Amino acid sequence: GQGRTIHHCEYFHLAKGRDLGFNAVLGFFSKLSNGTGEQILTRQMLRLSHVLQLPEALTFYYAHAGYYITQYLISMAMPITVFTWLLVLCGDCNSALRAFSDVRCEVPAAEAMAMMLATWYSIYIFFFLIATSLPLFAEIWMERNFGSALKRWFLQMVTCSFLLFIFQAKIIGFYIMAEIRQGGASYVATGRGLPTDRREFVGAPSFVAFRLALSLFGIDVGKLCEQADLHESVVRCIKATVSSKAGVDADCVSVDLSGSTRAMVSISPPAGAATLPIKAKLGS
Repeated sequence: GQGRTIHHCEYFHLAKGRDLGFNAVLGFFSKLSNGTGEQILTRQMLRLSHVLQLPEALTFYYAHAGYYITQYLISMAMPITVFTWLLVLCGDCNSALRAFSDVRCEVPAAEAMAMMLATWYSIYIFFFLIATSLPLFAEIWMERNFGSALKRWFLQMVTCSFLLFIFQAKIIGFYIMAEIRQGGASYVATGRGLPTDRREFVGAPSFVAFRLALSLFGIDVGKLCEQADLHESVVRCIKATVSSKAGVDADCVSVDLSGSTRAMVSISPPAGAATLPIKAKLGS
């Protein structure tokens, strides 16, 4: 009131990006599934199931263990279907056996299974995909609008994201049942550090060239250049010291004493080499 305004500031935290390949998805969902399997086996889960009312219990079940158990059932749907298919085919009528003399084998087992599978994997498979994506559709509709929810659902169908859900269901189902049957869940590191690795290219650190300045305190370089013998002795001493520190041959080191109180030292690669390996610290 009274012409005053309230400023609302929003802060966006920019985190580092990650490459979500199949290995990253495998490590992440294996960690979640193992943890949920341990959670199912705890006393707290049993006590909460006894205390919670039916609506709260169903919400708790679906948001925690129920989601993972459902993924396991989805992953087992195809093996169970194939097992039932083979069981029906192996139990087909055989008119040559006397045990089937009173049985009318008008419809072969293969035809019966074909009719059943054709019914399951016909238009009903689209109803199943729509039903499994309805929770996400409703959530985006409530948070944003109907158009955003419809666009997100359409992109999921076009990009065939349900194929990744099959891979995800197999991972979750395997790890959660392995944890319930055998136990042994442990911490799985999924990369909390830097997303990049600082590695050397090939071999030891190398440089194309190296140049450093040496301060010669108490030495007048101008007068030193006037005396050739003393100048040559100082240059040889600097070359020997730098080459021993750098781990290179003295022929690769050149010294320039044209400054006032500094000596400019250049280290170049030896003949036939493209880079210069530096094996020691020159500052020590």
